[in-house]
Parts: sequence; C-alpha cells; structure tokens
Amino acid sequence: MKQIETATGVASIWKRTAQIGIIFFTLLMFFCGPPRPDTPPGLESDQPEVPPYEELAPRLKSENWSTRSETLLEIERGDYRQAIPEMLRLLRSDPHPAVRQTAALILGSFKVQEAAPIIARMLASDKEVSPDYLMEALARLEAT
Repeated sequence: MKQIETATGVASIWKRTAQIGIIFFTLLMFFCGPPRPDTPPGLESDQPEVPPYEELAPRLKSENWSTRSETLLEIERGDYRQAIPEMLRLLRSDPHPAVRQTAALILGSFKVQEAAPIIARMLASDKEVSPDYLMEALARLEAT
C-alpha cells in the first residue's frame, strides 16, 4: 500500500512541475516575444517618396504620354497645386486621351472650378476620353 501512495505522490509532483513549466514558458513567450512593429501589417507605404515639384515639372512636357500621365499622378500624391496651370493646359490640348482624363480627375480632386466648363465641353465633344472619367472628375469637383 505504501508503494502505491509513493507512486501517486511522485506522479503528482511531476504533474505539478509540468504545469508550472508550461505557465513559465507561456509567460516567457508572451513577454519576451519579438518587438511590436510601429504600424500594423499592410499599412506600410511601399510607394517611394514623391520627388520635389521642380523635378516633376519638366516631365509634364515629355514626348511619352505615359510619362506625362504618371507625372500627373505623382503631382496629385505630392499635392503640388502649383501645377494647376500646366494641368489645365494638358486637359485642354494634350494629344493623348489618357493624359487628358488623368488631368481631369486630378483637377477634380484639387477642386479647381476653372476646370468644370472645360470638362463639360469635353463630355459633349471629346469622343476619345471616357465619359465615366469626366463624370467622376465633375463629381470630385462638387464633393466637399
């Protein structure tokens, strides 16, 4: 009988030691894990810094329509409102429809009311630019 009590007591001690070990390990992992990131995953900006406007301005006169269009998007990201006169020029007279519609959308985002009549005329006469983009540009002009 004494042998059974001793075996039960030893098993109980090992069980208690295992429980304490699990608790210790859990606390160690909880408080000693890797450092917390400054921002949650997915919110880090993987876009590079926007170059200064002085660097972007000459690209608006590029021969490549794609370069002009991408530059307009960078101007919007940088909130370079000094480019508004050049964007109005591109809206009126750029030979490529993608550049004209990008300029319309950004001028709408910048709430440039001077662009409204130009965009309205484009809706009626410019068959190369999608009316959806022009309507979106007008909606952006009106949004507060």
